[in-house]
Amino acid sequence: MDKTAGRRNFGYGKQMDWAGKQALRDRYGNGRYGTVAGHTERWRQFVAWCRSERGIRDARQVDRSMVHAYGTCLADRVTEKSMTVSYAQNLLSSVNVVLESLRGDRRIRVAPAALVGKRSHVRGQAPAGLDRQAVRPVCGSAPPEWPRAHCVSGRTRCVSWAFVSARRPCSTPGRRCVRQ
Repeated sequence: MDKTAGRRNFGYGKQMDWAGKQALRDRYGNGRYGTVAGHTERWRQFVAWCRSERGIRDARQVDRSMVHAYGTCLADRVTEKSMTVSYAQNLLSSVNVVLESLRGDRRIRVAPAALVGKRSHVRGQAPAGLDRQAVRPVCGSAPPEWPRAHCVSGRTRCVSWAFVSARRPCSTPGRRCVRQ
């Protein structure tokens, strides 16, 4: 979709959310429907915030301070535990992408991690779906020519070529298995 004759929303139409979707379609062309849909959905949340908090309906009025204020609002929701850090970062990232597509530059881009915090995924307990005690007997009965099964069972460990010179080959390309 090419730009329309008007100036509003950088020539992409009257409504800010629709203009963002059209700018994304121009950026990505045919294809990447999931990417366009995801950014559009997150962009709509920013547009709703702009309308309710600032009364803005034109993307030309969005500046860096407004995106920063939106990021601060998201950071407050993260500290209240009503939103995760990763989702807040995704929202800000989509605002960056859509504004870059609309404006054609990166001047008002903000760093999502600096505003809402860094992601930290530290597992507190083992995954529920993997019972190592049930897997070990099955992998232990595997023939020696199946070294990957021994790697899964924990009887051997797969390490990269950089750490082990030439030992027994592993089924994973570029790796060797070492008996423990």
